[in-house]
Amino acid sequence: MSTSLARWMTALLLAFATCVATAQQTPQAGAAAAIDQLEAGEFDALHGRFNADMAAQVDAGQLRQVWDGLVAQAGALQSRGEPVQQQHQGYDVVVTPLQFERASLNAIVSFDDEGRIAGLLLQPASQP
Repeated sequence: MSTSLARWMTALLLAFATCVATAQQTPQAGAAAAIDQLEAGEFDALHGRFNADMAAQVDAGQLRQVWDGLVAQAGALQSRGEPVQQQHQGYDVVVTPLQFERASLNAIVSFDDEGRIAGLLLQPASQP
């Protein structure tokens, strides 16, 4: 087999594996990845996971501003609790408790039927 053909087949297999892995990602894993991206400052990458409606409402700069402001007020993220998944109006919704240095919050991430992020909310844990 020629080197170029082998490279092409390897690239094709990697692309297929990436598509399969993304399609099989659970809502809990997707929510954890979103929190990871916030914590790592990967706002453009996170924004790229939004569905069209969400992307039109919030840009990557706004994500950065909100996250940086939250960390300035609440301190660094210390730990995460067990995520809870539920269905609400056709969306998969994952609520993950977050413990910051000075505050407890819930990260609420909702996914549409294509697995794209349709909502992202950080709220005090005491709120329903």
